[in-house]
Amino acid sequence: MNIEKLIDEYLKWLKQEIRFSPLSNGYYELVTPFLNSSNDYIQFYVKEENGHLFFTDDSWTLNTLEMSGIKLSDKRMSQIEQIAAQFGVRLDKSELTYKTSVKNFPLGKMQFTQAMLRIGDMYLTSQSKVQTY
Repeated sequence: MNIEKLIDEYLKWLKQEIRFSPLSNGYYELVTPFLNSSNDYIQFYVKEENGHLFFTDDSWTLNTLEMSGIKLSDKRMSQIEQIAAQFGVRLDKSELTYKTSVKNFPLGKMQFTQAMLRIGDMYLTSQSKVQTY
């Protein structure tokens, strides 16, 4: 097995699968090949200002949870804030945000994506899911 070749193939696939498009407000929409619990591609927005990158999900993650029947109780919101903090992500009302330097874009993108995925997994705590388990 040539692990280096496999990694190169993965990186090639990843680059082909990430989609981006500029928006009128200075942000770029990034669509990743990673899927959430609804089989939707994870997408978020990023813009550069003064050597820093600002990421936002435009409240997509928490809105998706609510649409899947999750009540965002105080306990759930506390858990969401803890998960976000593990990845350096902030929760501003219902919007996930992240700030990093331009040179740290790869890590920032991964941190933000992981936070969105992990928080999105809170759908597993819905009453219907818990009763099924």
